Amino acid sequence: MQRVAPQFHTLLDPDGGVRNRYAVRGLPTTYLIRSNGHIIGRMIGERDWSSPAMHEMVQLLVANE
Repeated sequence: MQRVAPQFHTLLDPDGGVRNRYAVRGLPTTYLIRSNGHIIGRMIGERDWSSPAMHEMVQLLVANE
């Protein structure tokens, strides 16, 4: 079974407002945010989102919410 990398929205933040609000410490930073706005996960740095480990991590985070 071939895994497909999840699709994420990309935010451009030229004035730094979002960076300050979410305390971004490094780039890239990925946040998993529920539809109600609560952050359920954060990863700092580049990741291979198509890897089995990342797929499992996202599934666990979503299942626990």
